Amino acid sequence: MVSDIFRAFRFSRIRTGLAVVAALVLGSVAVLAAGSNVGAVTTPGAAYADFSTPVGANPSWTSSLSMPGAAGFPAASIATNSLSPSVPGGSSTWLSASTPFGAQFASSQNQKYFNFSPTTGQAMSTTTITFASPTPVTGWGFALGDVDAESIGVSATDANGAPVATSDLGFQSSFNLCNIPSPKPSTCTGVVSYDTPAWVPGSNSGVLQGNVNDTVGASGWFMPAVPLRTLTLRSTNLSGIPTASLWIASNLRVISGTVTEPDVAPAPTTTTTVAPTTTSTTAPTTTTTVAPTPNLDPVPDAVIQVIDATGTVVAETTTDANGDFNFPTIAPGVYTLVEIPPAGALPPANFPLTVDVTYGDATGIVVVNAPAVPKFTG
Repeated sequence: MVSDIFRAFRFSRIRTGLAVVAALVLGSVAVLAAGSNVGAVTTPGAAYADFSTPVGANPSWTSSLSMPGAAGFPAASIATNSLSPSVPGGSSTWLSASTPFGAQFASSQNQKYFNFSPTTGQAMSTTTITFASPTPVTGWGFALGDVDAESIGVSATDANGAPVATSDLGFQSSFNLCNIPSPKPSTCTGVVSYDTPAWVPGSNSGVLQGNVNDTVGASGWFMPAVPLRTLTLRSTNLSGIPTASLWIASNLRVISGTVTEPDVAPAPTTTTTVAPTTTSTTAPTTTTTVAPTPNLDPVPDAVIQVIDATGTVVAETTTDANGDFNFPTIAPGVYTLVEIPPAGALPPANFPLTVDVTYGDATGIVVVNAPAVPKFTG
């Protein structure tokens, strides 16, 4: 584990019209939650991929996935020559929070997953997931379930299309999804033997090797250590007519803060100090003028957008009456925060702002706008 990561974001600007406020600098700190090199679980938990029903006919099918519960996680297309792939709803087979994958990403109960098999004649099938943009560098993972009477080859390419090193595929551990306390998935009814597959690393790939016999619950999970552009799964028959399952999930990050604007500045204060006189010198006079810090008013109705590396707005909200904004379900990564202020205000000079939530949350952000028209009192 690495130590907690703290990042500071400085927001400063006052655009002055005439002579309202000469300058204002406010510091704000975005405190990031504790993280690790595999991505920390952060409130409010995680989101699972939503797979579309496969379209096609044996042996050529297409599907897709999205993760609407984790804003910023890239959508993906799926191409497979699996025999009759399907997308179950997760009501009878799921990953409990007591499994290693569920402990990282929460329970998958009633969350969709993707079933795939060998191809025609039980020959090896190939299933390729192509992400619309590279995945996060950390904080997401995938699990392969029911790997018993088959072996699943796992390989990937990175953001530049190069093969990903086997170690960067991020294999975590094998487990059996039925080897948990009750309540258990209904598919685990009567299961008393909890076999697990073996991970056999190779060169730029690896194989999750089943134990040949058709059993229930044998699984393994991964958290890639580099962004992926493609993920390829090759299913090879070992016995019978096997079917394996795929879950994909992402942890969630929080981006939140407050948009403010300086109120009318109080008049500067001037202090004159006369030093004590001596017999040999004339008493010096020191005059000090202190520019007061203006009070800050909340700015409601400002539109705040979170934009990913492709320039896509992945989340948008409006500040409330207190000037607060909150994005509680953002996928790990680096984003751009944009403000579209209401009429009569200007965003800070350093906006758009880069916000890094790769390893934790960014909260407590204070945005100081400037009035587009100077405020006067009379």
